[in-house]
Amino acid sequence: AAVPEVYAAALELYESGGRGALISVVAGAPLQALGRPFLLREDGSTDGEPPPSPLREALAEEAAPQARVLVQDYHLALVPKMLRDLRPDLHIGHFSHTPWAPPDYFRILPDQIAAAVLEGMLGADQLGFLTERWALAFMDCCARFGARVDRERMTVTASRRDIPTRIGVYSLGVDAEFIVERASRADVAGRLAVLREQIGDRQVIVRVDRTELSKNIVRGLEAYADLLRRHPEWRGRVVHIAFAYPSRHDLPEYREYTAAVLRTAKRIEDEFGTPDWEPLILHVEDDFARSLAAYRLADVAVVNPIRDGMNLVAKEMPIVAAATGGACGLVLS
Repeated sequence: AAVPEVYAAALELYESGGRGALISVVAGAPLQALGRPFLLREDGSTDGEPPPSPLREALAEEAAPQARVLVQDYHLALVPKMLRDLRPDLHIGHFSHTPWAPPDYFRILPDQIAAAVLEGMLGADQLGFLTERWALAFMDCCARFGARVDRERMTVTASRRDIPTRIGVYSLGVDAEFIVERASRADVAGRLAVLREQIGDRQVIVRVDRTELSKNIVRGLEAYADLLRRHPEWRGRVVHIAFAYPSRHDLPEYREYTAAVLRTAKRIEDEFGTPDWEPLILHVEDDFARSLAAYRLADVAVVNPIRDGMNLVAKEMPIVAAATGGACGLVLS
């Protein structure tokens, strides 16, 4: 199969704006966390942007007879039905990496659009969610729009399709053996030495995120500043390591959010920094080895998204800290 062509078609759709209003509603995130808003039409087009037909057509053309096709995440919610219409022989799955909102929140979408999203996903033979709560929320949304829902068998049958779609729950973890081994390599040790020289014997709070609006980085940094104001006894005794790696910098909203992170960090440094104490160490350049070095130093891990699906950092950091002789508390939103 021509995998590059399929990947290119998926990338074209992903970059056409499919991370704005839809993700905020589907995941149940507050509307003020919206990225770039867009209009999702029932035919799958997005407010003048390229419709998802390149991916649908590439998959339909390249998939072998009776092939298994796994469609990943919310921004491709319409693809299963589109692909089913072209290739009814295929075995289609769709996995959602994000939360799913209950009906009262999902109904924020116009009925025509909400129905198109649900029917698009129900074109799959199998749907996967990270938690039972989110799977049941999806089924509740389907019931509201007239689909036949069997909660005992965990199936949903779309009004325009006779074959039921199976609903599954698949909690995903981390490869603990790999992450611990990777954290012991020489490149991590080199970055660890640099960080230790900066930190000294102080306590360490660590966060590692992509600079996405839903990750809530600015508020997390402001909370650290509030800690230093309310508890001045911690000044000089703690350092916050914050790695906010680039994400979707082709979109102005994401570039502005990175700028907001940098502005907040500068305010903290200006307010609290001293000649012999750097309260915050911030990096916005991607460096996996440096992240693992920070994991090894963490006394406290901070993970405070507005709404998140599978945040692996919350699992990785305590595992690495414990395996390398440390002990890491976990602060969650």
